[in-house]
Amino acid sequence: MTDPKPGLLSRWQQRLTKVKEEQEEERLAEEQAAEELAAKEQALAKEAEEAVDGEAEEAEASSEEEAEALPDPDAIEEGGSFAAFLKEGVDPTKKRDALRALWSQPQYNITDGMAEYALDYSDQPKLSAQVAKEVATQVFRHLDKALEEERRREALAKAEQESGEGEENQPELPGADGEQGHLDPEVEQDDPTQQS
Repeated sequence: MTDPKPGLLSRWQQRLTKVKEEQEEERLAEEQAAEELAAKEQALAKEAEEAVDGEAEEAEASSEEEAEALPDPDAIEEGGSFAAFLKEGVDPTKKRDALRALWSQPQYNITDGMAEYALDYSDQPKLSAQVAKEVATQVFRHLDKALEEERRREALAKAEQESGEGEENQPELPGADGEQGHLDPEVEQDDPTQQS
């Protein structure tokens, strides 16, 4: 008897083998594409690096030529241009010297006549007591008026409160009725000499 299942299994096995071979071919193709892409990227990077190096060398050579061609900043006349010193790639010491020379030119050394910043505020004359009192009075006059008004209101309120309390709650003083004796009632009870 022939079993139909071995044929089915053999076909299934063939299909699995074919699928594995296809997957292996795809993987190899992907690896090959990745290698080609990496090689292209490396070539482009190398070309870009060479271009940047060439530009840097040219810029360096031109900046050296410009640095040598820069005039003496102190020799530039009033109103002359300092733009060459402010370009990128100029030696910072030359740039600093040029700016120092620029700001020392006469058109930038004009004082405006409002020299509050030039006054010496550390050596102020001392005020007499009377002058200090007058200054304080003038400066704080609005506060004095407000304080005086507040004190007047408080005094009126206190006077009204005292006059209202004085009529209603007069404390009784002991011995005010003409009685004589101790002020403390406990002392009167405990004292045997006082009992009669």
